[in-house]
Formats: sequence, structure tokens, C-alpha cells
Amino acid sequence: MQINTLKVRRNHEQLIDNVGPYGLVAETFVDNGYAPIPIMEGEKRPAISGWQSRDLAYFQSENNMVQHWGRDASHGVGVRLGDGLLAVDVDTDNYDVIAAFKSVLDGYEGEIVRRVGKKGFAQFVRTPEGVTLPNKIYLDGAAICDLLGDGRQCVVPPSIHPDTGRPYTYISDRTLEDCHFDELPIIDDGFMDALTSALSGLGEVSFQATSTTHQHTSQGPVGRDGSATTLYGWINEKAMDNFSAWVPQLDGLDRLISRGSGYAGVALWRNSGTGQPTEKRKRNLSIAQLGIKDFGTDETFSAIDLVMHSEGLDADAAADWLWDRVGEKVEAFLFPEHREIITHRIPLTNLRAEFSLAMRG
Repeated sequence: MQINTLKVRRNHEQLIDNVGPYGLVAETFVDNGYAPIPIMEGEKRPAISGWQSRDLAYFQSENNMVQHWGRDASHGVGVRLGDGLLAVDVDTDNYDVIAAFKSVLDGYEGEIVRRVGKKGFAQFVRTPEGVTLPNKIYLDGAAICDLLGDGRQCVVPPSIHPDTGRPYTYISDRTLEDCHFDELPIIDDGFMDALTSALSGLGEVSFQATSTTHQHTSQGPVGRDGSATTLYGWINEKAMDNFSAWVPQLDGLDRLISRGSGYAGVALWRNSGTGQPTEKRKRNLSIAQLGIKDFGTDETFSAIDLVMHSEGLDADAAADWLWDRVGEKVEAFLFPEHREIITHRIPLTNLRAEFSLAMRG
């Protein structure tokens, strides 16, 4: 699909061309009922802080689009999810799994909008109020799909994927640039039953419930045992030992204060349970050595989970985010059960492969 160059108003009168991906599509997204978010160059995270607590009107404000975001040609673009908009983010190269998801999604009436980044695809759908869906879907213990809704965002074309260096692309006839929110399919309570049936012949299907229930030493995208013998378990543990290296940098926390060896703050990715404005909300999110817990909802989080919720990232991107802050502080990685040592600092994407080899050794 060829993208027409759109123009963004500056100061409500001057027109400029050659803005970045955000500037190319932001006005069209707003016209179609979506909330465009500027994305940091070379990353998947938003270029603005506190975005989880903003309402739809904030992102659709022409003043914000122009004065704050439309001038920077480096900004990619994402869409804010929630308020009925959901992204079914299938994260696998397995053809049979991809086909199963597509077969179920194709059964719903509405316009199909799918985009692809590195692998799999993400499709945008609507969810009516009252429909309960899991956060994540697993096949034989491996994560294959995130259901991204409230407090999350999804990077879309024409942004550049940080890993491939190529633009995200649409693989459907319709796009967010020509499909209104009201035209998207509506998935109902039968969606998970249909999906489980479609996947059942490929392996054991399991889910992560909407309310996160694991502690900081638990799940990672590779390995489910929660110990440091999985790379993501190791990253979680190192992050829990060094809060100051990353917690103050989280955009989704407000009114953050030190509390003992940890922190307490307000979780901006969810609304107040009592309707209080942010400045009057209790600091119910506790980040401590014993674990990370939101006492307002009784949810518990691993370090990777907290970054996912706060920054609106998927699990791999959240692990990368933490790695940038805690991984490079360590010169060697000792895996006691296998006596394997990696003695040089390397990118997390490369370390995943080396860690896998070490575990098989």
C-alpha cells in the first residue's frame, strides 16, 4: 500500500510536509476514531509519559498533535488501546497457529485490519463492555498471543520496526487509515472457546488471566519455572535486586516515592477504583524485595510484567527495556546448574541464543 503524504497544521495555519510516520497518519487516525500516540525512534515505547491515564480526547487534540508531536520527523506512531479497541497480537512464526487465529477472527463480521512487524500479525477488533478476555495465550507453555487492551498501545505502519529496520506493513485490504473504528469486528464471549477449539489439535492451550497472579520470580516468555535458569527469570531477579536502576524511569507511575529499599506510587495504566483524580489517589503500587503488588487491585507482578503494564510493551520488548538498565552492569553470567559462563556484554537478542545453548549444555 502506498501512503499518501498528509500535512499537519502548525499553529493552526502553517502547513508542513515531510513529517515522520506519526505526522503522516495522525490526523487520519483521529478522523477514523483512533487515538494516535507518538513512538520513540528505534523503539516500541511512547514518546510521552503518563499516557495511560489520558482520555481519548487528549490524543485527538489538534493542539497536541501539532505543538508536541507533529514536528518531530523521528516519531513512529502507535494507537492507544482500550475503550473498546483491542489488538489480537499473534507472536509466532508457526504457520498452523497463525492460520488457526485467522480462521477464528475471519468468522466475525466486520472489516479486517491486520499489520505485521517481525513475525505473526496483529489484528484490531472491538470488545463490548463486560467481555472478559485473558491477557496472554500459551500453547504448550510458550506464549503465542497477547490480547492488548486498556493501558496498552500497538505500534503500526508506517513506523519502522526496531529489530528489522523495515516498516511495519498492513497485510489486509483495509488499514487504520481507511477503516473507521465502528467498522471493526466485534468479538464476543465465544471468542476464546472458538480459539481454544481451533488450537486444540496443535498442543495444550492455556491462558494468563486478566488479573495477573504471579510473583516476581515467576513467568518469562521462555521457561515457566520462575528460576534464574531461564534468561527472563534471571533478568527479573536482577531487576528485583536493583530497583533504582529502572523503577524511576517508568513512565506509567506517578507520585513515586522511596519506601525502604523499594518504591511506592500510583499506577497510571488503570483508573482509580473510587474515581479519585491522580493527585488524590493512594500510592497502592508497592515495589519491594518481597514482591511487586498493586494493593488497589490485589494484582502481583514480576519486574517484566510491571514494565509491560507501565510502558505498554510486549514481554520481549519489556525484557529488552530492563536489560538495557540492569543487564549491562554485569560482566559475567554464571548458570550454576550447567557451569556455563558468558564473559562479554552482548545485546539481549544475541544473549537469548547463547543462553539457550548454555541451558542445553
